[in-house]
Amino acid sequence: MNRTILFMVLCSSAGFSAAVNAGDLTEHSSQKLTMHFAGSGAHTLEVRDVEGNITVEAYDGTDVEMTVEKSLSAQNEEEMRAARHDVVLDIGDSASTIHAIVRYPNQQTCGGAGGFTSHSGYHARYDFTIRLPRTVRLQLCTINSGVVLVSGTTGDFDVSNVNGRIAMTDVAGSGNAVTVNGAVAASFVSAPQRSSTFRTINGDVAITLPDSTSAVFHMKTLNGHLLTDFAVESEPESAGVVRESVGGLSMIRTNGFTTVRTGDGGPELTLESLNGDVRVMRRSK
Repeated sequence: MNRTILFMVLCSSAGFSAAVNAGDLTEHSSQKLTMHFAGSGAHTLEVRDVEGNITVEAYDGTDVEMTVEKSLSAQNEEEMRAARHDVVLDIGDSASTIHAIVRYPNQQTCGGAGGFTSHSGYHARYDFTIRLPRTVRLQLCTINSGVVLVSGTTGDFDVSNVNGRIAMTDVAGSGNAVTVNGAVAASFVSAPQRSSTFRTINGDVAITLPDSTSAVFHMKTLNGHLLTDFAVESEPESAGVVRESVGGLSMIRTNGFTTVRTGDGGPELTLESLNGDVRVMRRSK
């Protein structure tokens, strides 16, 4: 029995609640899974959601402990049957990459080829709460009505959202954190060692780094401010940078990307928003 079918069987045996509110049907179920990585090399967790939260917390263990809260809502019983049939959770265990992927008809997934088309007759929400070893690499993706929260991890990361924020706390590693409608915030216990990107369209972008950080910052916003409390030097391509002091912080203004260096330079960190402030701040000791 494959893991997708197994998950569906376990959910049905765990039971669900159904209710009728204002003409809508709802079903709720919960499942706890313990998964294991195979091999001693690099390990990756891949979670692709469509509607819902993804919360990841690192711990000093070896397994991936995952709780999945599933909620279905539909206009009528026919649409509820369609939701049960159409939307499945594909689980992959006992491999170097463990995955949990919400799949819609035609194999549509978050970040998949061809984009995603919502269904008007029903909604399927999956909320993931996950504990995992600190060094695991993360590939996380959700689209609607959810946030992505990550804490304590040290592996590289590729985190994306569309309609929701991304918050990473006390992390390390390098990678990308990108959303469309929501803020992006990341606090690092050690600075990224490779090029990394933090981007949104509507919201603030803020990263917090150790005082000893050496890096090159590419910073850009259209409707907002560029702010830092690091001592920075303009790179040659950023000639024409205008600086002002605002509340003890350096406010930087220019057209296009502003490129500045702190310390001896190093990895290139790109921070970009269209409508919001961009901040690079020192981590409190």
